[in-house]
Amino acid sequence: MKKIGLAILVFGLWLNLVQAQPAGKKYWIFFRDKGPAALAKGAEAYRKAAARLTERAVQRRLKVLPPERLLDEADLDVYPGYLQELRRNGIRPVVVSRWLNAVSAYLTLEQIAEVRALPFVQTIRPVRRLTPPPRPEFPAAPVPKDARAADHVYDYGPSLAQVNLVNVPPLHDAGIVGKGVVVGMLDTGFNWRDHPAFKELQVLGEYDFVFNDSTTADESNKDVPGAQDHGTATLSVIAGYDPGFLIGPAFRSQFYLSKTEDIRSETPVEEDNWAAGIEWMESQGIDVASSSLGYSTFDNPADNYSYSDLDGKTTVVTRAAQIAAQKGVVVVNSAGNEGFSSWRYIIAPADGELVIAVGAVDASGRRAGFSSVGPTADGRIKPDVMAMGTGVRLARVSDVNPYSSGSGTSFSAPMVAGVAALMLSAHPNLTPTQVIEALHNTASQADMPDTLMGYGIVNAVKAATYWGPAFSNEIEATFPVADRVRLAVRVLSDPPIARNGAFVYWRFAGGGDFQKSAMYFTDSTRLESELLPFDPNQTLELYFAVEVPGKGTFTHPFDVPDRLFVLGDGGDISPPRFIPDEFTILQNYPNPFVPVINGATRFVIGLPEAAEIEAAVYNVLGQKVAVLRESSPAQRGSLVVTWDGKNHFGRFSAAGIYFLRVTFRTNDGTSVIKHKKFTLLQATQ
Repeated sequence: MKKIGLAILVFGLWLNLVQAQPAGKKYWIFFRDKGPAALAKGAEAYRKAAARLTERAVQRRLKVLPPERLLDEADLDVYPGYLQELRRNGIRPVVVSRWLNAVSAYLTLEQIAEVRALPFVQTIRPVRRLTPPPRPEFPAAPVPKDARAADHVYDYGPSLAQVNLVNVPPLHDAGIVGKGVVVGMLDTGFNWRDHPAFKELQVLGEYDFVFNDSTTADESNKDVPGAQDHGTATLSVIAGYDPGFLIGPAFRSQFYLSKTEDIRSETPVEEDNWAAGIEWMESQGIDVASSSLGYSTFDNPADNYSYSDLDGKTTVVTRAAQIAAQKGVVVVNSAGNEGFSSWRYIIAPADGELVIAVGAVDASGRRAGFSSVGPTADGRIKPDVMAMGTGVRLARVSDVNPYSSGSGTSFSAPMVAGVAALMLSAHPNLTPTQVIEALHNTASQADMPDTLMGYGIVNAVKAATYWGPAFSNEIEATFPVADRVRLAVRVLSDPPIARNGAFVYWRFAGGGDFQKSAMYFTDSTRLESELLPFDPNQTLELYFAVEVPGKGTFTHPFDVPDRLFVLGDGGDISPPRFIPDEFTILQNYPNPFVPVINGATRFVIGLPEAAEIEAAVYNVLGQKVAVLRESSPAQRGSLVVTWDGKNHFGRFSAAGIYFLRVTFRTNDGTSVIKHKKFTLLQATQ
């Protein structure tokens, strides 16, 4: 009786959810342009687009785009007038996509004809549905005989087989664990708060694009039970950390989670949710996107994409994935589990030229028969690379056993996304194209790629050292005596670092030129310095450099002397810090600045030495408008001040040209004054 009652309850919940769907069928409505007015760079639309980007997103875009092209038309809002016209016709947009310049909406047959007749509508297409590739069942993979847990720093437990196959443990042993990288996941939902695999997981944000709320775990009054299972499993493969049970490759990365799949119908995940999810996460500043969803077949054959559509530029999700990659995001997607089906081929968005399509192999490196094959419709090699996808250790949502095994490219994809995160942790300057090149050229069949396994099984160590030595972000400082410090850093290099070719460069803050001290290997990856002078009353600035025969000299951080590691009086070494050569004010962002839209504009002030800093805003008449910082001491490095556009009376200032005036007063009594011009605008109706 209890089982019957539960079945009725679940069916009743499903029925209510399905009946809640609006009448009609969901379609994409694509617009001809972003509005009738000329889209000048100074237009309000560009200002609003700039305000949406986090500073992290801006910095990532700057890796692949020049400053003057940081924003483009794809970033602009869909023209509000078009949305208003649709609403006047009784059409309520479901998802609004800036990148695609389109909205999804439920339309009846009569409405389709009405919408097609609107002069600003370019075309109408059905919203296709995506689904997690079907999950083949295989027993848990045995740990290979030549892989021993005792050889490594971390206890991977039964997950050793999957990380060992792609050579992740040596990176972990060297302290490269994903720090400094932000990963975005697109899936069915995530039960990350209640599972032991995620007790140390850092989630920066999450959003449910099915029910438009901020909870990605199952909600009893909304979700069909089990909606979160697939996403929880894929997240655990990349980010799980429960020593002895499961450890993923990028367990120290940070994460954004997007729930994009609606499993209330036979054909789950709708592509408009996927597009919305990746747009949102890109603006938040993710470095890597991992997706284990994709197209295979649809309920209605009339809605199907055909093989000819898998050309890297046709399907909606592929177009969205390509845009994300062009803006600096490394996009990784399952190749699909269609190898035994009549379809056989990869699934969208895995067909994207800049999307890393991941197929599946077993623990011994043999291709899984279910793994989808290539090529793309336009003849490109796919899948790109392979990772373990049979008997993969993963988290399950269960009170009885929190772990199990699963199979499918759904689980090989997050493994490769984790490898990409490790690469970016060691080389934050790499672009998506460079990540792809490294993965391709270091995989197991790089010299003979094919349409079954692409370039072969990933080799994380070789990929991470392809562009130069891979340094850890974890720096050790020990104090054998009170006024001396010894520094240590781990590094992997292929080819090896030259004999006597490792150094640390150091100086006391404001102390002029760097001093050079040798470093020596204490084991295969750990470099240790000679004893350096240490004064708890002074800040020690430093960077590392190694010489690699045939490749040159490499530094850590890569962009010295703009950024340096800093050893403070507490003995802790901070992440690389911006250190300017002279007193400076960087251009504010956003600029132009609209207070009611942007909230505030941000200035970065650079200090080559400690100084008293005063910052104020002046108008073109030389009148002081607002004080942003009273005169007070600031340490060497960078300082941030913001202005909300209000004057000292608390009212918004008039539109016009303004200047930030910063006065630097050094310890020797010298005063330096710098100005930075910027523009304040008023929002228009």
